[in-house]
Amino acid sequence: MVVYGDLLFLINFSMDFLCFYISCRLLHKKLPTLRACLSAFVGGIYSVASLFIVTNAKLAIVMDIAVLVFMCLVVYLDKVISFTMLLKGIFLYFFVFYHIKTLLS
Repeated sequence: MVVYGDLLFLINFSMDFLCFYISCRLLHKKLPTLRACLSAFVGGIYSVASLFIVTNAKLAIVMDIAVLVFMCLVVYLDKVISFTMLLKGIFLYFFVFYHIKTLLS
C-alpha cells in the first residue's frame, strides 16, 4: 500500500489543529495560535515518522501518549494554568480527537 507522507502530514496537522481549537473553545480558553500550529506541526511530523519507526505495540502506545502529552503541554501550559486544568485539557483533546476520528471513519 502506498502512503503519501505529505498528505498524511497535512491531514494530521489539520486534525490536530482542529482538535486544539475545539478543546480550547470547550475549556473557554483563548487558543494560542502560534503554539497550536507548532504543536500540530509536531503531531504531523510524528505521524510521518511513525511510519518508519518499527517498534512493538506497547512501545508505540507509550510513544503516542508521550507525544500527545508534549503537544498538549505546548498548547495549554500558561503562567496561570493549574495542574488540574492541564489534565482536563489533555483528556479533552484526546476525547475530541477520538470522536472526530470515529466520525470521519
